[in-house]
Amino acid sequence: MKKEEILFLEENKKFFSDLGIQFDIKKEKILLKTVPVEFANSDFQKIFYEIFELEENLSLLKKNFKKLRDDVLATISCHTSVRSGQKLTRESMLDLYERLSKCENPYSCPHGRPAIWRLTLDEIDHNFERTY
Repeated sequence: MKKEEILFLEENKKFFSDLGIQFDIKKEKILLKTVPVEFANSDFQKIFYEIFELEENLSLLKKNFKKLRDDVLATISCHTSVRSGQKLTRESMLDLYERLSKCENPYSCPHGRPAIWRLTLDEIDHNFERTY
């Protein structure tokens, strides 16, 4: 980890702490102390690398961090999302659907990718190569 990255994390420790992510930095390594249970199985090394990649250079990231906080939150939240091929029980699928339907904007992920879209019966029939 670069010294500039360490300084950036130290300067923004409260932001991460407010999210429930508490850490110490020892010998240029991040030592996680607490994370929200939803993030327990997340790859935090990848998360922090992706945060540092939000801008071309670290000085721009520092300068624009207030504007980029939504991108940081989206990056973190995507690491807890259901992935392609991940097996879910029927109960967890129904729970996911119910929680999604209660969201302010259930139509896209935090990065803006569609999560729900409308298909006509003709489109469904066409995709399943159905003719009646």
